[in-house]
Amino acid sequence: MGKGRAAAVAGLVGLLIVTGAGPAAADSVPVVTSTGLAEGQLIGIQQTVRPSVSADTVRIDVLVDDRLVARSRTAPFAVTLYAPVDLDDRDVDVTVRAYDVAGVTGEAKTRVHVDAERPDANFTPRMVSVVHGPTTITVDVPDDVVSVVLSDDAGEIDRATGAPWTLDWDATGHNGKVRFAVTDRAGNVSTFKGGYRVDDLGPQISLYRHPDSPETQPAGESYLDAEVKDLTGLSRIEWWVEGAIRSTDRALRYDFGPRSRTVPIEVRAWDTWGNASVTALSVVIDADAPRVTSITPANLALVRGSRITSTVQATDATGVSWATLDGAASDLTAPYTSSIPAGRDGRKTLTWYVIDYWGYTTTARRVVIVDNTKPTLKITKGPKNKAKVKGTVKVTASAGDRNGVGRVELLINGKVVAKDVKPGYSFSIKTSRYGKKLKVVLRAYDKAGNSTKTATRTWYR
Repeated sequence: MGKGRAAAVAGLVGLLIVTGAGPAAADSVPVVTSTGLAEGQLIGIQQTVRPSVSADTVRIDVLVDDRLVARSRTAPFAVTLYAPVDLDDRDVDVTVRAYDVAGVTGEAKTRVHVDAERPDANFTPRMVSVVHGPTTITVDVPDDVVSVVLSDDAGEIDRATGAPWTLDWDATGHNGKVRFAVTDRAGNVSTFKGGYRVDDLGPQISLYRHPDSPETQPAGESYLDAEVKDLTGLSRIEWWVEGAIRSTDRALRYDFGPRSRTVPIEVRAWDTWGNASVTALSVVIDADAPRVTSITPANLALVRGSRITSTVQATDATGVSWATLDGAASDLTAPYTSSIPAGRDGRKTLTWYVIDYWGYTTTARRVVIVDNTKPTLKITKGPKNKAKVKGTVKVTASAGDRNGVGRVELLINGKVVAKDVKPGYSFSIKTSRYGKKLKVVLRAYDKAGNSTKTATRTWYR
């Protein structure tokens, strides 16, 4: 009994004698009948201790080599011990100390051996490698391992509890996400995750194309290259074209003939596991030059100015690469536009060369009429310059042009007030609308847009 407990009991006895109370109660000490551990027991990184204590116990402390590591105030008492690495492979004393409501203690001690190291393991085939179908996995583990469990999200797949530490797994159709739980004698568990890559499928085949190349092939002999995707690699390949094997290499060289068409191709391939695949491909053969859909200006259009601007548009199965207007630089972007000098008045032929990716070329021509000559124009009837006018005045004019007159306009005081498109161009002017002074001009446009005008006539009201 501790000194504090003895003093408290002595004081209580003296008090009872002084007051004349009955005989003192007998001492009661909490009893630990078992620490929950066996002498010499091997404990791991995490160990649950369930001691057996007397009913008057209200609290237990658990000490490892006299160092408090856990406490519980709830019956039935249980605590979890966590062994630090510095205790690995050591003998330690685990003490369970019980307290009653008065703080009186009783205890028991057990000496155990600590294993604070989780087991390691190596797997063959190694994790993340490629597996196929029924697979046997061999595990290399330390001597103190008691079980290795292979499982996935659906549950346990296989278990080994001794040498030769092999696990069987049918990986067919599996996603490869598995894990291993390795347990040693101390109850330490190491979990290994990562899984495997399962290869149950034949190679994935597609036609390799440079990012800038088209989806078609030119007529005649052409070269095709297979792009292969497979976890284990390509073992064998066959190119079947028009009912026969044409190549057993990664590449196919074949004469597709002189016309545009779509050719079905079947590629049969096997990987190193023996998984087979059949891939159906279609190759579009382009034997045609681009088709021009429009050219501007329109045929026999009247153009004026020092340069003629032309635009061509075209379609092609492969795609137009560029277009060149004869006499100008090439244009690489649709709609293809260039310009050339207009030259002298008269007919001029515009020649376009439109080229697709394979070099097929279409030549398209357009004839335009260059007209940079002004129309002729004169007033044939109307008041003279500086004439006095009143009421309604009539003015007529004549205009001419080799390619036709478009219109004649009447301008008074700088503003267009009337237009006439019929020869014998005639205008009636209500002079009262325009003030005391009228400045009158006629202006003619030909069909190319060239213009001319008369000298200004000033009239007075």
